[in-house]
Amino acid sequence: MIKHVIYGFFGLLGASVIALAIYLDKPVGEAPLAAATSTEESSLQDQTAAAVEAESGEEQYQVSKVIDGDTLTILKAGSSETIRMIGINAPETGQCFSTEATEQLKKLIAGGTVSLEKDATQGERDKYDRLLAYVFTDSGVNTAEALIKGGFAKEYTYSKTYKYQKEFKEAQVSAQTAEKGLWASGACQPTSPVVVPQTVAAPVVQPVTKAKTPEAAPNGLHDEASPEEEEEKVVEKEAAEDEEEEEDLSSVDNSGYTCSTNTYNCPDFKTHAEAQAVFEACGGKSNDVHQLDRDKDGQVCEGLP
Repeated sequence: MIKHVIYGFFGLLGASVIALAIYLDKPVGEAPLAAATSTEESSLQDQTAAAVEAESGEEQYQVSKVIDGDTLTILKAGSSETIRMIGINAPETGQCFSTEATEQLKKLIAGGTVSLEKDATQGERDKYDRLLAYVFTDSGVNTAEALIKGGFAKEYTYSKTYKYQKEFKEAQVSAQTAEKGLWASGACQPTSPVVVPQTVAAPVVQPVTKAKTPEAAPNGLHDEASPEEEEEKVVEKEAAEDEEEEEDLSSVDNSGYTCSTNTYNCPDFKTHAEAQAVFEACGGKSNDVHQLDRDKDGQVCEGLP
């Protein structure tokens, strides 16, 4: 009887030990699984955040160079990428207000980094393989709109309406009204070339001498003209040359461009800015003698770079 009691006691004790071991091992076995699950969730959150950042266009790029008021280069994926800003046309290097526009863009992106926003309506690249995009400063300022509003550049519609066209056009009206930058009175007037008046020497009049009467030709006509007739021809020739010269001078206005006849076409110019300068120098919409402004919006040869 005592033997059975002892066996029963040790059997109960063994069962208790096994139950305790199972209870203590359970949390230890589940801890690595919980840690792995937490790590996977964190990684998934990081990937989602990166995807949202890429989709929103807020990825920051280091600026490597400002070329002019509407073009710059950035470092992207370890290589240099040239960006041509959409909806803006700044003066080209060497043109009036080019230096001011370039320096203003440098000030806007003084932070050194920018973000880009593409526009599917304008294509991905232009004919020079430059990436087309809107450029924002690290504080979120649309650089193109800021340049236009400050009078450092003009709104430019290449062919189709783009996302910020309304805002850019309003910015230009604001700059024109306030006469800022290149819209200021006399800011970009072309230098008038010096026109040297042509002097025409007076014809030398030979003293009239009595000519010998020429012998009559067999048909009864004289072969040679008289001195009086020769002198009259000289005077008429000089008068005709003077008249042609006056017509040539009258067709050139004081800006050095021909503005009285249809002389130029868009292919005659290398850039939109050059064609626009001629258009404005000849009187703009009020005297579009060259028919450069086909759509009557004040911007000519919009297909040029």
